[in-house]
Amino acid sequence: LIFKEWLTQAAEGGNPSAQAQLGNLYYTGLEVPADHQKAFHMYSRAAEAGNPCGLYGLGIMYEHGRFVPRDPAKAFSCFEKAADLGDPPSQIRAAAMLFLGQGIVPDFLKGEGYVQKFAGPGNEMKGSNIKMFLFELAIGLTGKASTKIPHLYYVDGLPEQRKEMAARTFLRPFFANKDELFLSYDYPRSEFGGDGFGLGAQKIAWKSPGEETQFKSYGWKGFHGMVLDNSSVLLKDGSQIPFLMPEYEQHVLFNLLQALNRVHRSNRKKWNNGME
Repeated sequence: LIFKEWLTQAAEGGNPSAQAQLGNLYYTGLEVPADHQKAFHMYSRAAEAGNPCGLYGLGIMYEHGRFVPRDPAKAFSCFEKAADLGDPPSQIRAAAMLFLGQGIVPDFLKGEGYVQKFAGPGNEMKGSNIKMFLFELAIGLTGKASTKIPHLYYVDGLPEQRKEMAARTFLRPFFANKDELFLSYDYPRSEFGGDGFGLGAQKIAWKSPGEETQFKSYGWKGFHGMVLDNSSVLLKDGSQIPFLMPEYEQHVLFNLLQALNRVHRSNRKKWNNGME
């Protein structure tokens, strides 16, 4: 209560940081009863002063329709302003919306620019930031564990009858290495199951029909120059990642692979230069 009283005094005195923090308390209901109207008021005052946390909070309220009507375009505008001020959570959310085309026309190049900021060389939180970015994309593409898009699943949402086969084939490396898995794709032309891919924060595993499962780190030289065709991502060594899905999802995921490959190559290059 003492903290809340101090925060309230600072916010009423015009401190943007205090206004944003007080907005957080009202939004989450921590230490005070939840009040989305007061949260919106506090976030708005902080945002008007250019406070990135206030802008982020305002964006969340517009995105989810808390107190105000849901407005993805206004939400993106808030996230974009905060992202350009260097706020990593806003950069993550803005990048996800640019990849998914939520509240803004899809712009993979601009989205990748934010990825390079929150996950590029020198960012100590890049690992956690990439995971949050992939989580946002997984939720946006699949609608959580259910299947808004056929054959594309969030984490372990595969149908039970195919889950065991996937665990023995294209998802096996993730389970064997206890790596976090964010998206899995069950290739629809796989007659008996077992073909598809899994996307993690650091690596991708895949199995094409008649081939062995492969497990590669992003930044692997074989991903450089990869090409998307109608049903596969073609790699330099001749191998293929099964990619038979609607055009929109194809382009989102293909550009995601390219962005992850480039950001990991940048990090690896920076690390190698530091070792010289």
